[in-house]
Amino acid sequence: MIKYKLEAAPTAVSKKQNSQKEPKANRIVIGVDAHLKSYQAARKIDNGAVGVAQTLRSKEALLLYVEKQRKQAKEVVVVYEAGPLGYVLYRELKASGIECLVCAPRSGEQKRKRRKNNSIDARTLTSELSNYLNGNEQALQLVRVPNQAQERARVESRQQDALVEERKRIGAMGNALLLSQGYGSQSNWWRPKAFERLSKEVAGWIVKHLRRWVGVLRELDQQIQQAKVELTQQWQGPRPKGMGALSLVQLNAEVLDWSLYSSGRKIAA
Repeated sequence: MIKYKLEAAPTAVSKKQNSQKEPKANRIVIGVDAHLKSYQAARKIDNGAVGVAQTLRSKEALLLYVEKQRKQAKEVVVVYEAGPLGYVLYRELKASGIECLVCAPRSGEQKRKRRKNNSIDARTLTSELSNYLNGNEQALQLVRVPNQAQERARVESRQQDALVEERKRIGAMGNALLLSQGYGSQSNWWRPKAFERLSKEVAGWIVKHLRRWVGVLRELDQQIQQAKVELTQQWQGPRPKGMGALSLVQLNAEVLDWSLYSSGRKIAA
């Protein structure tokens, strides 16, 4: 007599469980060399070698690439260097549930080697991120990512400084012309009274060239004053002796979080 072994028919739940594949890796790390029109991304799976960098032509393509890695590993971590593109990519990755780190740029190393190779940079970032996550805290120099309110405050502060520097730069151009023609250095030569006096003392052709910058410099004066007032009004309450409201607002914008320092000595350092 032939005996038959009866097996229970698979349920809908078991079919669904079988269709969901478990991630093949524990961790995938991705180093990204970010640029305006393209991204170079290299990955490392667990303890394997760093793979060849891929070129992704848009941020959307990069986000899709990272999302695909989530299906292959329990954890995905991304790192890229801080730069002119800001923290938009960081925030979008974090919003989608991807762990992301931002590190300080390694411009000194690039200058020593006299080269900028995006693929190599992406692979180097990947290797350094892996070492950092495995316990080598010196492998990456992370930067503190401000929240959007903090970033806005820092932008406003730095814009005021940029306006002042631009005024210095253009004012120095006029001073250089005066010096080259034997008229010496003239402080704030574009201000109404100073320029009126200067116009009577120097040659007409020099006044012609100086006049081209007068309007720009006076507009900068107005913008700087307006920015200064807006920043100063942000400070409320008492101030330490010798510290102005503008200085305190700008200092707070750069420090971001005073609680990161355990003592006044560390703050001074």
